[in-house]
Amino acid sequence: MDTEWLDKAEESGLNFYAFRLPGGDIEYGASSMLAPGLVPGGFAVAPWLGLPVSILPSEEEMIPCHTDMTVSLPDSTSREAHEEAVRSVVSALGGDVNAKAVISRVERAIRPSSLGRLFSILCQCYPGSAVFCFRILNGGTWIGASPELLLRRRGNEIETLALAGTRRAGSRGPWDAKNLREQQMVTDYISAWMQEEDIDPEIGERETRAAGPVEHLATAIHGRLPLGWNPERALKSLAPTPALGGYPKNRALSLIKQNEAHHRGYYGGWFGPVRENGDFDFYVNLRSMLAGEKEVALFVGGGITSESDPAAEWEETCLKARTMKMALGDC
Repeated sequence: MDTEWLDKAEESGLNFYAFRLPGGDIEYGASSMLAPGLVPGGFAVAPWLGLPVSILPSEEEMIPCHTDMTVSLPDSTSREAHEEAVRSVVSALGGDVNAKAVISRVERAIRPSSLGRLFSILCQCYPGSAVFCFRILNGGTWIGASPELLLRRRGNEIETLALAGTRRAGSRGPWDAKNLREQQMVTDYISAWMQEEDIDPEIGERETRAAGPVEHLATAIHGRLPLGWNPERALKSLAPTPALGGYPKNRALSLIKQNEAHHRGYYGGWFGPVRENGDFDFYVNLRSMLAGEKEVALFVGGGITSESDPAAEWEETCLKARTMKMALGDC
């Protein structure tokens, strides 16, 4: 894919996608056709707390179109507002170290002249992430570099990643107790989900994984699928994991609704290709931005626990925002 393809796709009135999985080649397609659910040969996208829709690639000509496919951008979140939201969640958790809620914020920036150029830079800078750009009717144009695998299927085998905890890349010494507990919540949640799906989880060793300017704790989890397994139903119960929502789920989602002033849209949802044989690679939509006509809205968040410090949580979101801001600076 040359960098001009994405720019031509955006000028058209079509839904489109382009992605590069870690270690893979760039794949892309555009179409006016959308279908509900996971469609073999399509590219599936799911919004925050929403159902997936597949973009079905076609041979339609990408003719420049005056149809406005942009959506309104949320306002930037001030530091004061974000820290107040963190304090509110810490208070609501009441000292429960086994609970958390992920609170996100928005930061506006000048839009680059070429999304194709930005996509190419992200591919170069983040080889271990899933780089993506898609536009979907009424959902807007999203672009980012996600380090978080939600679920991968290869035949009768599935794989996922319990990813949580954040610190500056290259930090020395052991992880602190807060981050260790936060990541363990995700591992425990996914393991319990697999057991409910009649899958015996095979849990790997916890390790540190770099993701641009930050690093996370990660545990790979594998399992073998039972007969008659329904991926759409399973994904509905899996997402969002505690890494993007919190734990316990219903309590965390309630706290997010109370303390975030913006709508997440497709941030915190997931995306990825569905192969003709039913295999898929779904990644969480994070380290991403929503593109408007003249500006972009960067979305970043962090897991808030009863031990969280509002100022430290703000700084963590600033570190995460650098993933996209560094790429924007090169455009």
